[in-house]
Amino acid sequence: MKLKISSFNILHCEDFIKEKIDFDAFAEVISKINPDVIGMNEVHGEGDWEEYEEQAEILGKKLNMNYYFAKATELDGTNPFGNAMLSRLPVKECVTIPIPDPDPKNYNGYYETRCVLKMVTATDPEITFLITHF
Repeated sequence: MKLKISSFNILHCEDFIKEKIDFDAFAEVISKINPDVIGMNEVHGEGDWEEYEEQAEILGKKLNMNYYFAKATELDGTNPFGNAMLSRLPVKECVTIPIPDPDPKNYNGYYETRCVLKMVTATDPEITFLITHF
């Protein structure tokens, strides 16, 4: 089986020139890449802030792809942030695996909790994809 796999830090779909969230522009880029599976970093889930929408779902529906969002952390305690995947392949399961924070956190700067998104395809043979962001 020949697959096109990609990774994309979508920076929460922000167009930094127009200073706005632009799902259509990011969907167009992904469409041009034409991946079978794409792992995405810096993705928002639905939260309290206006710009916190289910970005994986929005992009998945625009591109007619399966989608899954894996929350790594919550900004300000209510705004999910993490990784996501889009897949043209049928999906058997997706799991969010937290990466434990160091104990103690010996760093005085900004620290962000991370996770791994594990996706298993419903193909023969099954294929496991792992998506993370460091």
